[in-house]
This record gives sequence, C-alpha cells and structure tokens, in this order.
Amino acid sequence: MIFNLFDAEAILKIPLSRRQVQDKMVWMHCRNGKYTVKSGYHVARMLAGDNNGREESSEQKANHQVWNRLWQLRVPSKIKVFGWRACLNILPSKVNLVRRQILKEDRCGLCQRCLESVIHALWECSAAQDVCAGSTA
Repeated sequence: MIFNLFDAEAILKIPLSRRQVQDKMVWMHCRNGKYTVKSGYHVARMLAGDNNGREESSEQKANHQVWNRLWQLRVPSKIKVFGWRACLNILPSKVNLVRRQILKEDRCGLCQRCLESVIHALWECSAAQDVCAGSTA
C-alpha cells in the first residue's frame, strides 16, 4: 500500500510500545472481544443507518399487542407457535414450498382449484371449512 506524504509522516510519528506484548485480534463490538455473526449483523445495521435498535421481527410496534396476546393464551405452546407462523405466512404451504423451489406444483391437494396458500389451506378451502364445521358440531 502506498501512502501519501502527509499520512506517511503521521504514521511514522506514532510511538511504539516499549513493552514486548503479543498482538491479538479484538472485536470492539462485543464485551468479550470475540466476533460473532450477531454482533456483525448489529454493526452492519448500524452502518446502514438503522439505529433504532430493533431487528426486523414480529415485535414491530403495530403488532406488539397481537403477539403479546398470542403468547399469553392458555393453550399448548405448539398451538401458539402454529398461530404465530400462520400470521407470518411461514407455514409450509405449497405456495411457500414452490417459492423455495422445494415443490413444483402449488395447487391445493384437496380441492385442486386454488393455489394452496396459508389462508387458503386454513380458511378458504372447502375441505378446511368442512373440518371446521364438523369440529363445532
């Protein structure tokens, strides 16, 4: 690397330590000095100008009450997680699996008429509606 004259003179004026201490790599963004992907992510977000301290998550202000109510329900945890995943559209519906290139066909396996999205599978499909109607009787 070639430095301009001003920078080279400034570098040469930096006093060297008289102690014979071994150099070591330290990541200044963690208390223990070790780099983690999480700390790197936070630094990248900070450099990108997102310094509100919040990652993209399900705890955005508008949804905060919804998620609090969901997690406080007196139902098994697996039901809470299922509801959370359904709300975020991250259930393995055929539409989501095609988007991830896991499946090739995204039609509903029951009605064969519509794309199998999370909404369709849980509410719109006539087979799903039959199951719901049968469970309330």
